[in-house]
Amino acid sequence: DELAAEQSAAPAGAARLRVAYPARRLLRHPRLWGVVAGVLALVVLTGWAVASSGSPLSAQALGMRGGPEVGWTMSTSEIYGLAAVDGDRIVTSTEHAVRAQQGSSGAVLWSVDPSTFGMDDGAAVFDLPGTPWVAAGTSRGWPERTSVALLDRATGRVERELELPVAAETLEDLSLDTTLFSASDGTLLLAVPTRTGMSVAKLNSPDVEDAAWRAELPVTDEVLPWWGPQAVARGAYLLIGDSRGGLSGPGQFMFALRISDGEVAEWLPHGSRAIVHGEVAVVESGDTRIAYDLATGEELWRRSGGYLLATHDGVIAEVSDGRLSLLSPRTGAELWSVPSEEEWLSLTRWGDDIVVYQGSFGVVSTGDGSPLGAVAALDLATGRERWRRDLGATVTELARGEGQLVALVYKSVAPDEIAGGLVGLDPGTGRTRWDQGLEPNRWSVRFGTRMIQATGEADYAVLR
Repeated sequence: DELAAEQSAAPAGAARLRVAYPARRLLRHPRLWGVVAGVLALVVLTGWAVASSGSPLSAQALGMRGGPEVGWTMSTSEIYGLAAVDGDRIVTSTEHAVRAQQGSSGAVLWSVDPSTFGMDDGAAVFDLPGTPWVAAGTSRGWPERTSVALLDRATGRVERELELPVAAETLEDLSLDTTLFSASDGTLLLAVPTRTGMSVAKLNSPDVEDAAWRAELPVTDEVLPWWGPQAVARGAYLLIGDSRGGLSGPGQFMFALRISDGEVAEWLPHGSRAIVHGEVAVVESGDTRIAYDLATGEELWRRSGGYLLATHDGVIAEVSDGRLSLLSPRTGAELWSVPSEEEWLSLTRWGDDIVVYQGSFGVVSTGDGSPLGAVAALDLATGRERWRRDLGATVTELARGEGQLVALVYKSVAPDEIAGGLVGLDPGTGRTRWDQGLEPNRWSVRFGTRMIQATGEADYAVLR
């Protein structure tokens, strides 16, 4: 009942989140450190993965009902940019075209020649969530390029061209670019490098001079969301994090700025991370978690010991002293607590169950080579176990599919080589519906609501 109330109160157009943050927990649990390798490469090469929008129980991975099939392929030698837009659309950029394609089939929905906005040598592309636009030509990856074209997301029509300011001085040890991005409510944000960090402006309109406020944010190697920033607007705050994720996974927020004036929130100290559940932000530092009300910035609760599980479904659970506990987002109280032999790292939700698993984003295996393959479904109301499986390979993500759970699995097969694949599970019983099998140097990543795979060859395959 409490979860239902939280979700009904969530604002429309809720943030697209895939929350996963194993890095700090792994430091406290050395046996979980393992081979962290090529599973991240696809994210770095192709852009940033985003989760499905809409209901927290919507399908996160479309298709593959009878097993994965190749819907269409993309040539990595030709692609300059790649973005997931509105869930099941993929926007690509080549030297001769910026085009939106249907995720299932690759059918071209619109195409525009980049030379029409002065970028005939290839343009990066990225989504501006909450706005009518997809952007092309950002300075991301092209420090000398400062022009950006705003394309109508429905038609590809060029609606606006912007010239971004060039940073006069930047941090000596970091190559940072001026970046235009948006929050979940459509607020446009502009980040410009400075000698000490980043200057972030909230724009009133698609005009870089029309700023409501500017905030000066410090930058260090450990607090660096600026190569793929994401932002959400919740309560009285804008929260900024890294949509690409890296080892820590996407969905963590590193800065909280008050929407009204850009004041930096004291409750999110520099170097800490926050995860968001409705209008509650949970800041984890070491083995202590403090929850804050995003409407007021006031502390709601704090707990110490153990660690939080990664989640993208508005459910907060922790593992501590050999027990798995479900927590109230508003009070931090234990709704239930059950013994747990495994050190679960992640969970997803399926209807009235939560499904927990040992792996997490970027974690391929333990230090001794043993896979983190255990998966278990628990009753959301009581914590009673419904089923348990061990897939024999590390589950790095468990996504809700169309009537099935889709597990991304990897396994170390050599010191510098891993094999990957996908497995479809019956959410009611945990039985395997289909198994793609493990192949060396096969990487998978959920991109929008489609699964993209690379096998070490020149092309990426979009599955259907």
